[in-house]
Amino acid sequence: MFENVFHTLLGVWHIISLVIAIMVACVTAIVYWSKVKYWHMEMRLRLPWIGRIAAWTRDPGKNEEKSADNPNAVGFNAGERGVCGAYETYYGEHQPSEENFKRNLDYLGKADEADRSEKGLGIWLLMIVLMVIEASAFGYALAPFALTLATPNTAIVGAFFIGLVISIIALVLSEFAGRQLYRNGVVNKILSYESIRDGGDMTKTFNATIDDTYNDDGAKPFQQLLNRINVPIDKHGQPQRRFSIIIGYGIFIAGLAIAAFWVRTETLNQQEAMLVENPTAVVQSADDFPVAAGDEELPLPTDMAELSTNSSQKSAQDQIDAMHRASLVTFAVLSGLFCFIQFASTYLAFRHSFAGTYSRRAWELTHEYNSADEFVRYHRAKSAAIAQDAQSSLAKLQSLQDKVFRVNGKTKDDLRQNKDHRTFLRYVEEREIMAHNKHNRALGLESTRLLADYVTQTIKDLRTALNAKDNKKVWEITDV
Repeated sequence: MFENVFHTLLGVWHIISLVIAIMVACVTAIVYWSKVKYWHMEMRLRLPWIGRIAAWTRDPGKNEEKSADNPNAVGFNAGERGVCGAYETYYGEHQPSEENFKRNLDYLGKADEADRSEKGLGIWLLMIVLMVIEASAFGYALAPFALTLATPNTAIVGAFFIGLVISIIALVLSEFAGRQLYRNGVVNKILSYESIRDGGDMTKTFNATIDDTYNDDGAKPFQQLLNRINVPIDKHGQPQRRFSIIIGYGIFIAGLAIAAFWVRTETLNQQEAMLVENPTAVVQSADDFPVAAGDEELPLPTDMAELSTNSSQKSAQDQIDAMHRASLVTFAVLSGLFCFIQFASTYLAFRHSFAGTYSRRAWELTHEYNSADEFVRYHRAKSAAIAQDAQSSLAKLQSLQDKVFRVNGKTKDDLRQNKDHRTFLRYVEEREIMAHNKHNRALGLESTRLLADYVTQTIKDLRTALNAKDNKKVWEITDV
């Protein structure tokens, strides 16, 4: 049976390879998601005929005019603002400082997760290999049962893909179960500080972020950890453990084990029944008692016929016993393999996960660098590369617009006005000025509102004091 399964799967290697390639591509995209997003953004911009640059070439939009927030606007049109805005998000992500690097490390340290990491591409590929092995094992276990429902090759391939689906479900459950186990461990760690909390509640004092990570420098370690973790809390605001996913995962594994055992038992019973019904077929297939070369068989004496029947029954029983032993060993090996793969998947999820709300982000920003200086140098180079890509896309849009004499009422002179000043870095500078002016105006409005409220309240208190002829109160209000 195993040889048949192996050769059948080998015959459809192109389908299996396609499935594995899709899984590898998905995992690669997840691990390098930021790079994939950047590549996708550039592809959407630069695609010929249907890309966004092509659309903005046909319809540049209205030029930006000077305003109170942007008094020195150079007149970016809508298309140019669209191109620059698409790159500005990524450009802004690569402007951190040495202080930012230190804040990330401080956050990870207080969350007690400085030594943890997310799963890299190598670990994900290992999990895919384990999942394919597990699917093959399920396919081997299910194939005999599935063979009764379709042609042998189709049944074996179908059994493999059913096993693959089961393996994917088991992988997802093991991932969430491992993460829940880790979070429960973090809650246990917090509760272990019970003796030093000085009567205080095990609740958050505030939700710490990377930017305000220094605000609780004087707090106890358990409080710093509480302020950063993302775990379930009870009605009193204290952390608590959860076991729902772990229990569901255990039920799934137990149900799967029972189902696999039932399938193997039913398959074995069916094969035994076939041998019992036709025991002589096994014997005669080995030519123990050859027939004559003519058309008719030679008649056997009574004692020889009896010996033949007994021999057939004994041979069938021996084969049934051997099948029992082989099936037992096979099932034990497959069960052990399944348990190992599930244990490995759960452990990897437990080891490579975070409980801190912003721990993963802090880890992503720091794990590739040995020092703050190396961190800053990398991001400077990366921001310069993004600025260069942005300027290249912007220049492409402006060049294509220049080739059009009239675009929705705009002439070449309109498009060329201040063209040398309409660069990506100028766009970033204008957006910073606009943000700064809006912030200052908002502060001014807030200050004016507070001052107006203060004056209104002061006048109200003064009138109340005058009506009450409370000279002392009047003196306190006016003595400024």
